[in-house]
Amino acid sequence: GQTTVHYSAVRCNVDAIAMMLPYGVELFLSDKNGANPVQLAMESKSLEWLKVVFDYARSQKIVGLLKHLGEAGIPALHFTLLFSDPEFSTLVVEYEIDASLNETLSLESLEKMKQLLTARTADEGYTPLHVGTTLGLEKSIKFVLKCQNVYNQHSGEKLNLVTDLFDLSGRTPLDYALEMGNESLINVLLEN
Repeated sequence: GQTTVHYSAVRCNVDAIAMMLPYGVELFLSDKNGANPVQLAMESKSLEWLKVVFDYARSQKIVGLLKHLGEAGIPALHFTLLFSDPEFSTLVVEYEIDASLNETLSLESLEKMKQLLTARTADEGYTPLHVGTTLGLEKSIKFVLKCQNVYNQHSGEKLNLVTDLFDLSGRTPLDYALEMGNESLINVLLEN
């Protein structure tokens, strides 16, 4: 079954979740299908609900809300990119790194950002950029590259997600774009 928190997530009932949070509601509890309230909110595009929950979680130092999304335990950023909505992706990244992308990032936030950007799916070894590229999600690709640029700017490193990270088959995101012959994606990847 589903709890009141699950229902509030699906229906984007911001008032209900704001009222329940101070009383210690269970945000990690899965429903009969294995989905937790945060996953349901993402699938329902309940952006305002997620903002309230993530703000509360950050203020209370609650971590791990995005640890295992979906039945396959898809990494958080990979899961978010499937919705091709940069606002959702920004919200998830900022929660995970415990900082705004528009401020100077601490070493801890930078390390978390690098982990998000280089995390891999268990089945194919896809990074978030592989996911965006193989699915042809241009907005998602641009978002990941924006995060890469923020990371590089603040860390002094030169992380290159386009050509330096290979999946289990030995291909980079650029390799996939070239194989698909998608000039728009190729240009987005090479502009970076």
